[in-house]
Amino acid sequence: MDIARPDQSKAKRKKRIIYAFDAVVRSKWELAAGQTLTWRAAYSRSASRLTRVGPTPPGLAVLGVTTPLFDLSEEIRLTRGQPRDNLRLAATWDVGRFSAMLRLMRYGEVETVALSSTTTDQIDALAPGYRVRAVTRVLPVAAGAAGGAPQIGGPTTETGLVQIFDAKWVTDLDFKFRFTERVTWAVGAANLFDIYPTRNLASRVVNGRVSAGNDNAGTTPYSTTSPFGFNGAFFYSRVDVTF
Repeated sequence: MDIARPDQSKAKRKKRIIYAFDAVVRSKWELAAGQTLTWRAAYSRSASRLTRVGPTPPGLAVLGVTTPLFDLSEEIRLTRGQPRDNLRLAATWDVGRFSAMLRLMRYGEVETVALSSTTTDQIDALAPGYRVRAVTRVLPVAAGAAGGAPQIGGPTTETGLVQIFDAKWVTDLDFKFRFTERVTWAVGAANLFDIYPTRNLASRVVNGRVSAGNDNAGTTPYSTTSPFGFNGAFFYSRVDVTF
C-alpha cells in the first residue's frame, strides 16, 4: 500500500515550476533492394498548478450553495487528469507494395479523486493494494451577497482520497499491402498485448462493514481517466479505397 497521510503542519510549501516540453525526431534510412526504414520518436512532458481558487459566488451562496464549485476533484482533473509525460516510438518498414509498422506508446501516471469527504476508516479499508494519497483541504467561507449580506456558512475541513494510476506501455502493430495506388488492404492490432489500466478502488467488506470504493460495486472496474481507454486489445482487417 502506497499512501501519504495528510500533512497538517503549517510549513511553507516549495514553489513548483510550471513548464511544458515537446521533442520530435524522425529519420528515414534507405536499405538494400529498395527497402526503407522510417522511425519516429516523440516525447512530451508538462506540469501545471493552480494559483488561486475562489469561493462560491455570492449569488449562489444566498441560495444555500456554500461548498466551492471548483473542488479537489476538479483541481486533480485539471492538473493530473492527463499524463505529465508521454513517449511514442514508431518504426515503419517499406518494401515494394508491402509495409509494416510497429508503434510503442508509454502513457505516464494519471490521478483522480476516488472518494470525497472520506474517513480514516474508509482509507484503511480501501487503500491496501493501491497507490493513493489523502489530501485535506479547508473549504473557504462562502462570500455574502452584494449589499452587505453576511457570509454564509463557515470554513470546513474535507479529506479526499486521490488514486494514482500507473504508467502503462501500449503496443500497436499494422501490416499493409497496396494492390494499386487506390486500394490497400491492412491487418493489425491496437493494444496488441491486451494492456488494461490500473483498476479503480474495489468495494470491500472489512470487519462486517461495507466500504464503497469508486468501482460502483464492481460494475465499473476501470476509470474513464485512463488515457488509452479500458477495452483491451483490438484486432482488425480493413480495405482502404481512395478516389
